[in-house]
Amino acid sequence: DLINVQNATANAVVASGEATQGNYSVTYKNNTLTITKADATALGLSATAYSGVYDANPHSISASATVTEGTTLYYSTVDPESEGFEESSWSTTAPTWTNVTTAQTVYVKAENSNYNTAYASATVTITPKAVTVTANSVTKVYDGTAATIPTENAATVEGTLGSDTVEYTVTFAEGTDLINVQNATANAVVASGE
Repeated sequence: DLINVQNATANAVVASGEATQGNYSVTYKNNTLTITKADATALGLSATAYSGVYDANPHSISASATVTEGTTLYYSTVDPESEGFEESSWSTTAPTWTNVTTAQTVYVKAENSNYNTAYASATVTITPKAVTVTANSVTKVYDGTAATIPTENAATVEGTLGSDTVEYTVTFAEGTDLINVQNATANAVVASGE
């Protein structure tokens, strides 16, 4: 094998020729062939961060190596240079995040038997999606009793995804006349929450 990395292979380099050549008796000795690993940078490992707004889908970093043949990528959420790091922390499956999170670092390494191991890292950041909670208007016919917030459909929520929900409360603004006849009073019905 004249291409791939190998330790000193005995008698791989062969000298040969005539044993007797004029005034000389020639002895031929073979020697070893050694092919060492290429530098890690030659693997062309790159890692690209992900940053986006919450969309209910899982996300991770993007990683690739320019040398694909014989190269395997491994991922970890533990810094390989940290004390007590265990090799079992590496996985061929990239970790993902779906919910809002601040910069989560993903470490990646590329291994290939013909190259030194290459390392890189990138982060995953998911920011909150904007949601609007609009209190629905309240209308009633005067009957001498105070107006109340309906127990259902008290507000309209826009921006949530799938079955996601947000918590909120709907109340009347402090000081609002809840009994007597009045025209539409701006901001009298208040939606609030975290």
